[in-house]
Amino acid sequence: RKTNTFVMEPGGHFDYWKAELAWERLQQFMDTARPLPELPEMEPYRHLDPTTVEHDRKAGRPTTFWRGMDRDLAVRLRTRARAAATTFPWGYSHERALAMGWQPSGVGDGEPIWLRAQEMAQEGREAPEAETADPEEPDGVEAEEAKGAGG
Repeated sequence: RKTNTFVMEPGGHFDYWKAELAWERLQQFMDTARPLPELPEMEPYRHLDPTTVEHDRKAGRPTTFWRGMDRDLAVRLRTRARAAATTFPWGYSHERALAMGWQPSGVGDGEPIWLRAQEMAQEGREAPEAETADPEEPDGVEAEEAKGAGG
């Protein structure tokens, strides 16, 4: 929903989609009815949040999913998520974006990200073409991209 809240992307360079991802992450973090965002920096704290503990137990999420991930797979996940985030029609719901033809990353969209990552690792699939990584981009934004946009 639209609000008058202002979110500033702290990286020093402004890309609209990065601010939107930061806002999505903040909303999910603050919503106690939803598990913590699926981000590497949240992994050490997932066991402290009762909603997240229950979600992870039901889904069978490994406790060291991010820590144990192969770097090449992490790069592929990030590339796919960045492509989805940069093309998401921000301001619309996830459902409306899909109806408009937007293509999600295929990772974290209604399925456990760790299961999808395992499939990708086994298949050795390559990610779609996307812009190259920004070495100065904050880790939180990169990790948020890995969960998929507009969730």
